Amino acid sequence: MDYCLLYLIAIPNPEETQTMKYWNRRADLSATIYVKSYDYYNSYSLRTDDYSVRNRAWGKNFVKPLDLNHPITIGVTFKNSKLERNQIDSPMTTSPKQNKFSKLWEEEFNNRESNDVQFNVKDGVIYARKSILLRRSEYFRRLFQGSWSETNKSLQKNKNNSHYVINIPDISYATFREMLRYLYTDEISYNNFNCTPLEIFKIADKYLISNLREFARIEINKTLTLNNVMYVLFSEAWKWPDLKDDVIEFIILNFDKVRETAEYKDLVSEYKSHPAGIEIMYEIVGKLIPRKYNYIVSF
Repeated sequence: MDYCLLYLIAIPNPEETQTMKYWNRRADLSATIYVKSYDYYNSYSLRTDDYSVRNRAWGKNFVKPLDLNHPITIGVTFKNSKLERNQIDSPMTTSPKQNKFSKLWEEEFNNRESNDVQFNVKDGVIYARKSILLRRSEYFRRLFQGSWSETNKSLQKNKNNSHYVINIPDISYATFREMLRYLYTDEISYNNFNCTPLEIFKIADKYLISNLREFARIEINKTLTLNNVMYVLFSEAWKWPDLKDDVIEFIILNFDKVRETAEYKDLVSEYKSHPAGIEIMYEIVGKLIPRKYNYIVSF
């Protein structure tokens, strides 16, 4: 009750939302957060060179002013910053407006009459245009034009030879549709059709859509919590080295809290039955303990 916590939260720009790296341009700033009242002042300097999608906020504890009957001011000062005042002609929003061109393309895909590829997915049928698939995905270029076209049994022609027919029994209609929408419009939504970032990541990885894969990877990091991080790691993330590293880093940064969750305790007691359980736990322990002490916990 004697302390308050003040955070400095970074709002990422469009370029920063598309990378897992540190936001280096912020490293040139010097930030100081402060709390003051009529008879009280305290401040702390913050590092600004390690802000990223994973770590968007840093905070400090402040002793509360003794007299809370007077106004309290909290704030931040920056050095080496360039501020510009621009006229805002419309309300600010975090999601860009959909342009007319994207809207037209979105209406075009999945139109049976104007498309020449039919996908039979797990729970439905969806249509797309071959020319779009070729331009947007290395996987489909290999499928239709490369050596895959002669050996892949999932690629067939329908009875009238008017459509290619591709059977994909392991992917849901909702997830496949959202991937195609991205190929047509460069836009992705994780709220429509109940698509999760993890499902989008998996389908983007399968069809070699690198930009979409990276966007989904970033979104997965945003959804990690103390209570789901171990499940995400052991159920899916361990299969992809970069995603596994992201999740393990979250565990390391929050280990004191993660280790108290029921999910952590359950998985730790059963990790040896997991195909990569010993390797994963060894990696976590190795990052928690300095390398010179690794021999203490070697298996």
